[in-house]
Amino acid sequence: MRLDGENARLADEEGRPIFEAKDVKSFNLEHCPKIFPHDGNPLAPAAKAIKALSGPQYDGEHLHKVIQEKLQEKRLHEALTYIVIPTFDIKRLQPTIFSSYQLKKHPSLDAKLSDICIGTSAAPTYLPSHSFQTEDSEGKLLKEFNLIDGGVAANNPTLVAISEVTKEITIGSPNFFPIKPMDYVRFLILSLVGLQTNRTNTNKTLFVFVC
Repeated sequence: MRLDGENARLADEEGRPIFEAKDVKSFNLEHCPKIFPHDGNPLAPAAKAIKALSGPQYDGEHLHKVIQEKLQEKRLHEALTYIVIPTFDIKRLQPTIFSSYQLKKHPSLDAKLSDICIGTSAAPTYLPSHSFQTEDSEGKLLKEFNLIDGGVAANNPTLVAISEVTKEITIGSPNFFPIKPMDYVRFLILSLVGLQTNRTNTNKTLFVFVC
């Protein structure tokens, strides 16, 4: 399988990468307290439980602001590498997979990366769903999306990515070496899922919002 190397990140205005894997930790430490603010009131847990019955516990405003500031107007096709992002559409009641491999066949998937990231991070009971539309060059509506956390559609997004790669290998995509589609031992997977607070404590998994 082709490796994307150091360019496996989004590009800035001059085509250079703007994010690195090491940014995940600093992003979480800086923004998670604002995305999920802690209420010191001893009655706060009970209040959150009651609120969860009628809607999300958090408004997501800070998360939306940060993602929009960092990704601006960049769209799926502008990523320097091929990406696959699972989401779930609550109106269509079916998964929506934003895949670089599918853009030629389904141009309606070429949404703003900020919208895709906000949608796939909208964990039910925690953050509100995210709605948006994609349009063609003439402003004509292509598709409407109403999205929540991709984990609802695919709890293990790695399997979604493997499925997309398998399809590409099957059709003989030049992006991959000529290997058998089911030869999974040839696949290399790097999984970034959490942070370890110290040597004696258990792993603490934070919400990671990375495209």
